[in-house]
Amino acid sequence: MIFTFFFGNVNNYSYSKKRKTIKSKSAKSIKSNKRNKSKKKTSTKKGSLSYQIDTIFVIKDIEFINKYNEQLILEKQINEKLINEKKIIEKSQNSSKKLNKSTNLSTTLSKKTITQQQIDTNNIPTYFNLEFKRGRIVNSAHIIKIPKKYYNNIDIIKANNTVRDLKKLAHILEINDTLSLFSPYFGGVNASFWRAYTNTPIGPTFIGGEPIELNTYKNWSSTFFDQNNSPYIGNFEVNASVTCFNLCEFQINNVNKRSDTNGVVLYNNYYGAEIPYISNDKLDKLLEETVTSFNDALELQDSTEQEFDIEQFRTIQKELEQSKNIENNLIKLAFEYLEAPVINKSIKAKVISKNSGVVPLNKNGFVISFGKDFPIDLMPKLGEIVNLNFNTNIYQDVIFKNSVSATPRLVTEGIAKHQAYEEGSKGRRFISKDLPRTAIGYDENKENLFLVCFEATDDQGHRGVSLEKLSILMKLIGCYDAMNLDGGGSSNMIVKSKNKVRSSSIFNSRKISVGIGLKSTKY
Repeated sequence: MIFTFFFGNVNNYSYSKKRKTIKSKSAKSIKSNKRNKSKKKTSTKKGSLSYQIDTIFVIKDIEFINKYNEQLILEKQINEKLINEKKIIEKSQNSSKKLNKSTNLSTTLSKKTITQQQIDTNNIPTYFNLEFKRGRIVNSAHIIKIPKKYYNNIDIIKANNTVRDLKKLAHILEINDTLSLFSPYFGGVNASFWRAYTNTPIGPTFIGGEPIELNTYKNWSSTFFDQNNSPYIGNFEVNASVTCFNLCEFQINNVNKRSDTNGVVLYNNYYGAEIPYISNDKLDKLLEETVTSFNDALELQDSTEQEFDIEQFRTIQKELEQSKNIENNLIKLAFEYLEAPVINKSIKAKVISKNSGVVPLNKNGFVISFGKDFPIDLMPKLGEIVNLNFNTNIYQDVIFKNSVSATPRLVTEGIAKHQAYEEGSKGRRFISKDLPRTAIGYDENKENLFLVCFEATDDQGHRGVSLEKLSILMKLIGCYDAMNLDGGGSSNMIVKSKNKVRSSSIFNSRKISVGIGLKSTKY
């Protein structure tokens, strides 16, 4: 028996056996179902998913995007409890006569719970904590439901707005004061996987039409957001090119990184303030090593009495590091945007400078570096206006602005089946282990977007989920399409400056590269 729980229209709990609708059942009926529960396992067709939820959906916690709506809900709760606590859960008329005795679907609400009508009538961004139970196994899901009219409040956020930096989710959501815990975001989750050592996000990553990472990894999925931030999940690939005034066109091979002296690379402000860019972290490390050596020399009295000038040191070291960078002697053209950057539409830009040394990055522009294999006579001329093109392989008629990439696809057009193997993943632990997971999905008509985080296995009875279980649970939550995000130690959700997954501290999480945040609204 497969159950479906729709957040888009939460007045119904439904199951597929006889297409009957169940609104709720009494506590007595729940106990009866547990006694009559059959020990025989339900057979499944070859290749189908075997994990099934057999009893309860529990709403344990709920929060809304602003205090006004919280107050309305609280007043409704008090009024209902004054009438009769037992009427919080309504019985379907004659449901006991219509339902088979072996049916074991039930729903219970904790003391913190609001009624189904209250959830449905408040078409605002909402946080839920649901527990899916199968015997003694409990899968705890933390969910942010975002209605379509709030899609423009969604932000893709890069740690420190720099391609190589990592930050904790709390810091990405701009929670920097440990006392006030203020954040301009209602909530958010971790997003993209990232490469060890370089810390760069994996797969196509765009923010505001500007690329942070360009190339698709293996056959991974991505979620692209159009100009209204409506989501599209698919196996995206992005082709980048520049068309010159004389109709000459050349390909951009990479973004914000160069591995050798050949090819064409585009750099933007997510790379740094200038090309080549030497990070302050690297200079700080060199400074720390040098100061230690300088102090040791003073103790051994084998140094002159010359004072150590920190600023002079940083300037000299920066110049030395830049001179060693492979970008240093390559020709670089600086461009200024004449139109706001987007994907799947040609964007006009103007050449404003040419240099082979250190080139500063214009805040409203980008730099293209030409490898030694590129013909000089084909380079755009100073003052020339060119078209910058980022084009996707699918949904080519849709203009996109933002994207994150991860793996695998979990739900495809209503079918709950992960595509880890198809996308190039083989690790048993990643695929089959019950781990904490984060995912993104949306319902069939894209009326609601879901950000979901499942808790890790713990001594409180909670258990993480495999990719197979995650696929089924994302569909149960209401997703018609869904995609896995970075998980394990990276999985985290913060709502109203509270760590919903790790309650010990809002800053108790791994550093991540990219996050997805939902901006708060003023009522």
